[in-house]
Amino acid sequence: MKKYLIIILLFAFWSCEDKEDSGSSPLITATFKNDWVRSDVVSYLAVHSLDGTLLADTSFTGNTSFSLKTADGESAPDRIFVTTITTDEYDNVEVTTNAGIKSDVNWIWEGVPDTYDDNIGVSEYTFVNMSDFDRVVISANNSYVRADGMFDETYSLVHRGPNNTEDVLLMAYKTDGSGYYKLFQDVEAGNSTIEVDGNELISATYKLITNNTGEIADAIFIDAYEDNESNLSANDHRLKYKGYYPDQDWDENGDFHAHYPPIYSKYKTGITTGEYGSSDNLYWYQRTYGDIPNSVEKINADFTLNYSSSENFEISTTGVFDNANFYFSGENDDTAFFWFVYVNPEILDEFNSLPSMSSDAMPYPELDNTSFRLSHVRLTDYTCVEDNDAWTDLLFSDGYIWDKCSELRDVTYAMPEE
Repeated sequence: MKKYLIIILLFAFWSCEDKEDSGSSPLITATFKNDWVRSDVVSYLAVHSLDGTLLADTSFTGNTSFSLKTADGESAPDRIFVTTITTDEYDNVEVTTNAGIKSDVNWIWEGVPDTYDDNIGVSEYTFVNMSDFDRVVISANNSYVRADGMFDETYSLVHRGPNNTEDVLLMAYKTDGSGYYKLFQDVEAGNSTIEVDGNELISATYKLITNNTGEIADAIFIDAYEDNESNLSANDHRLKYKGYYPDQDWDENGDFHAHYPPIYSKYKTGITTGEYGSSDNLYWYQRTYGDIPNSVEKINADFTLNYSSSENFEISTTGVFDNANFYFSGENDDTAFFWFVYVNPEILDEFNSLPSMSSDAMPYPELDNTSFRLSHVRLTDYTCVEDNDAWTDLLFSDGYIWDKCSELRDVTYAMPEE
């Protein structure tokens, strides 16, 4: 009797074990917070295997959290791609695919107030003793106004929030190229008229940024942040008048001029070399948070575009980079569609077409009838991480990404216009 009982118990154990092994496998835990998606539209998330097989998907609305798993009895592949579809504030449809992602990730999509759109009032500025100056830029958080040498006029700066009182930075440049500044503290929106006296402006610190890219200088933009501020664009204080004028912004060797007030301790410096804005050309970009850099360098990577259709896009690459970005655009019944594809270099040869999003849960059926055209291709190296896995883990975690990562370099190819 004992013998039969042991056999029955073993059979029951093996049956339970098989049942547990045949369960579903986790693919992703997704959290959407701080209005990353609009609460008045239906959004969508899908997980596919690298061969394009739909593993799991769901539609959702607004701030929420959910987990997706494989069907019962199916194991999760090592690598997947994750796609979100939503409608932006301008009613464009945005599709974003991250390809080559580890299974069982826990990602957070966190909305950030990247701009302030409110107009809570203006402050006004008049000028005296400005004969040696030819240009001025006045800035508060996420707002600026240029004075282009006509200093007998009154200039108005729009304050966009979030506070009614804030500091205003003025940068002024003399005809010899030297820079000066003054900080006006606690300027009240809607109730301030400030006289700027050229004799009271303070000489700015100067740095020559060496251009080591071997490419022509194109543009430089520098913004300052207060110590207690996030690096959000909403907190920008603009230092450059324009940023893309020869002599004013770079010298005959293509090295860049940086004038900055030393009262700040952190800056955002964005530098472009090559022919930005022209199609069928490469251009390079470096963005640095923190100290203003001593030099601008190229990303240690390059590529050649082999195929460019949405059904077959392919590049040949060299060097080291964290992801490849393919940006497609399309239009259907006056609705603009934008599809951003970010590919892990490890699976670049395995992912070369826009995936099908056909599913009963997908709330954008017009997507299947939209023709997409490749607009640009970009390779990016984030100097704060070692690879794409580390980058996506950092990107899809709590906090603003540019408070966590201090520098990137990229190279971009813009497709010829049709």
